[in-house]
Amino acid sequence: RVWRVTAGDPGDGRPGGHSFFVGGGEAAGEGGAAAWALIDPLPAHAGQLDALRAKPPGPVRCILCTRGEPPREAWAALRQAWPDAEAATALADGQRLQLAGATLEVLPVPGDALARRFLLQPERLLFTGDAVAADECPQAAWIAPASGFVRAAAGGRHHDY
Repeated sequence: RVWRVTAGDPGDGRPGGHSFFVGGGEAAGEGGAAAWALIDPLPAHAGQLDALRAKPPGPVRCILCTRGEPPREAWAALRQAWPDAEAATALADGQRLQLAGATLEVLPVPGDALARRFLLQPERLLFTGDAVAADECPQAAWIAPASGFVRAAAGGRHHDY
């Protein structure tokens, strides 16, 4: 239900980033209608968009960003790659997105009205643009930042994996 695509170092001193396909159906072996969301697709460099185009596990139905709305040029490239995908920018806190057996709950980011976090249920995997402390999101068991390591939030302590 979760596929991660990791971009390498773009060569300008910035770290590469992670993008995630979340959903189910078709390639995931779940049968039925496929529905996938693409979380944090913004390319750190041109090669990342190429990697994302090469890796979708099924049809992308919506594009979600954890750090607010991306620049117009980035949206244009994403819409060209996935013309049938909805650019989900106006999401309400607590809203639930259903994706062929996967449910993403929209969570706010304290102090940033434009940013969002997405909690995959029932796995309790939190997709976030920035690193968070375990006590910031007690409903998360796992934290998947846009860059860095996926880590467990167990008993208030983080373990990097």
